[in-house]
Amino acid sequence: AMVKHPPLLILDEPCLGLDDMNRQLVLALIEKICAGKETTVLYVNHHAEDQIAGIEHYLALEKNA
Repeated sequence: AMVKHPPLLILDEPCLGLDDMNRQLVLALIEKICAGKETTVLYVNHHAEDQIAGIEHYLALEKNA
């Protein structure tokens, strides 16, 4: 999907089931994509520790909120 530089990239739990090393690699790749400003990234994640640097806007949903 990234070869063509899509205008929108939807990532639903991209780190689910990965070990720590591979999770860090995926997060670094997402940060690089976000820094390029050519692709809008919709990143869905249930783990607050997997924050992405360089995100301009985010929405956090909390249970019972």
